[in-house]
Amino acid sequence: MFKKLMMGGVLSLMASAVAAQEVTLTFSMPSSSRSPLCARIATPWAEKIETESEGRLKIEVVCDSVLSKVGDTFTRIESGVMDMGYDQTSRYGSRFGSLRAIAVPGMFDAPDEGSVALHKAVADGALGSEQELGDLHPLFFIGFENSTVFLREKPEDLASLDGVKIVSSSKTRALLTTEMGGVPVSLGISEFYQALNKGAADGTMTTFGAVMAFNLHEVTNFFIEGPLGGDAGMVAINRDVYESLPEDLRAILDANSGPEMTRKATLTPYNWGTGRFGKEVLSQEGKELIKLEGDLLAAWQPAIDEARADWLEANPGGQAYIDVMSQYIAAERAGN
Repeated sequence: MFKKLMMGGVLSLMASAVAAQEVTLTFSMPSSSRSPLCARIATPWAEKIETESEGRLKIEVVCDSVLSKVGDTFTRIESGVMDMGYDQTSRYGSRFGSLRAIAVPGMFDAPDEGSVALHKAVADGALGSEQELGDLHPLFFIGFENSTVFLREKPEDLASLDGVKIVSSSKTRALLTTEMGGVPVSLGISEFYQALNKGAADGTMTTFGAVMAFNLHEVTNFFIEGPLGGDAGMVAINRDVYESLPEDLRAILDANSGPEMTRKATLTPYNWGTGRFGKEVLSQEGKELIKLEGDLLAAWQPAIDEARADWLEANPGGQAYIDVMSQYIAAERAGN
């Protein structure tokens, strides 16, 4: 009996030790510490998890591309350089082919309907194969609204971008630029300002949040908003790290991930960017925004359709991905 009591006590102590285990994870955010991605999404998210776990699960968020750069974060997570992080799936060639369907022009209207639909499709296994995800476990996505064209000056012909140099970091945006008669210029977003300021580019195709975060509104004056294709980046954790977490801490991480976190992470930079743009930019003299609608949208539609066709040609089997995304977006719009 005494031995049984002793053994029970040891097991109880061991269970308590496991339950009280503290874990510290490192999160790489290859974006400025002043950007909404770092200051308004990653950092508050980590703080909330630490609070809910009573300090047992700490996530150290490292921004400013210290641990990784855009395009190598996921690779470094898988190799164990850090535990988790954010990156753009567009920067990994054909690896995340099915996830790229979200960037096809005309795919969605509101940014959160696109990103939440993508998350649900991945969670259900309809998109994001084991080969694509590899050693990554997705936690949530950060969606971005349909691109807007931000130009240094108003073009003579609003129905085309003939000869206009458009800087972007997205292949889909480059395709659309080409179809509109423009000249695509590929640079990292931190280089956009100088390119626009010095005349190396006439405009950019990006989001309101990016424009405000990198002060691109200072060097652009005319803006064209339309269904030009959005995007979504992914926050993921090393799968082995995720599975090794104590069950109660993994449950806290799960509770702060998923589709609703995707919605929040998408709307946070969107509302911040569009709100600031409307108050601080459009109120200035000489700044003008137009929307693609009616005859003007009809003039742009062939280029939008052609960019979609180009995407399909570059992504064998891509129509199946588009069909899946369309199905999940329709369900999201219907409130399902």
